[in-house]
Amino acid sequence: MRNGFFSFEGPFQTFLSHLVDVFILSLLWFVFCVPVVTAGAATTALYDSVRRVLDEGRGYVVKTFMTSFKNNFKESTIAWLIELLIFVVLFLDQLIIGAFIPRGQLYMILFYLNAFLLLWVMVWQGYTFAYISRFEDTAFTAVKNALLIFISNIGLSLLMLVILIGAYEVVIRVSPFFIVIMPAVIAWFGVKIIERVFQKLIPQAKEP
Repeated sequence: MRNGFFSFEGPFQTFLSHLVDVFILSLLWFVFCVPVVTAGAATTALYDSVRRVLDEGRGYVVKTFMTSFKNNFKESTIAWLIELLIFVVLFLDQLIIGAFIPRGQLYMILFYLNAFLLLWVMVWQGYTFAYISRFEDTAFTAVKNALLIFISNIGLSLLMLVILIGAYEVVIRVSPFFIVIMPAVIAWFGVKIIERVFQKLIPQAKEP
């Protein structure tokens, strides 16, 4: 039984350990997003922690999260405010469409086009905070480069969009309970996708 399924280093214990880490990281992300203005730094820290601790097996979740949050706070916050402004404009457009455009073909086109753009901004944000966690650049450069990476890897960006929609469907249709682990789960999928792109840029990356 020493090397069996339920051993200390067996699959079951590894799964439980990862599940606890996923829960802790998701909880940290929720707590540090409460002030809203810190959501960018919290998302950067979440991505960085998932990559280091869950994907690469290095470090401890709380310490890694807090260190990344502190180190990337300035650039992440500036980038977050830039993209949040774009998101708010699109969201207000969505409200205006719903309030003033008569129901019909034009309404449907504008409503779903704007909703699609909102989702794409969320994917762009994912690239941005992942980029900040991996590269030494200003916030403006990070936002610009993340957009270029997003566009030039449209297939992977589409996959990330599908993951976001799938996560939403799981929480809404399966159980709201999954929301307590969903941030870290989404980030883990993001790590698997985005790191494939970043491998081409690794010589420019921060120390791992």
